[in-house]
Amino acid sequence: MQLPDPLSRAGIFLPCRCVSLCRRERGHSFHQCPKLKQGRDLATYDELIAGAAGKYGVDVPLVKAVIKAESNFNHKAVSKKGARGLMQLMPQTALALGVSDSFHPGDNIDGGIRYLSFLIGLYNGDLLLALAAYNAGEGAVARYRGIPPYAETRTYVHRVLDLYKRYRKEAETTAAAKVKQSHWEKSKLYSLHTF
Repeated sequence: MQLPDPLSRAGIFLPCRCVSLCRRERGHSFHQCPKLKQGRDLATYDELIAGAAGKYGVDVPLVKAVIKAESNFNHKAVSKKGARGLMQLMPQTALALGVSDSFHPGDNIDGGIRYLSFLIGLYNGDLLLALAAYNAGEGAVARYRGIPPYAETRTYVHRVLDLYKRYRKEAETTAAAKVKQSHWEKSKLYSLHTF
């Protein structure tokens, strides 16, 4: 996917992302953060995430992991660097992606997933590099020819991958429960018709 902006043609890479508002503003790690434990109602955004993820070919649990790490599902989040919304789009990135309102959940999710899809394609499916670029910028990944040695970026990549595993497991468990429920309902219906 070619980004629709003059920046990429001029060799200017899109700006960095922020990792966690909590870690920088409150001085504690991701795993100690009380805000992460309480979380936000991610079900509110399920339909928007599923729609855009399907449209751009990105795994839904991965999108949820990125949103959780970026904003903790707070659509009004603003980082000290100026990243905004659920997927923490920098104003220049939002402009390049055609996102006019970064605080609008649907627009932010669509733009963020489109950018994530672009990065996954750019790095030939290498999720580690795509996540590093989402956090530190494409320029940093190119400069270091891999994941930049920034503690923030390394922590971010590790955190998103951990969350991704968790959300995938939850999705698999939910799918298995639905199949089990369906089988139970069918067997109950069958037993009613046999008598």
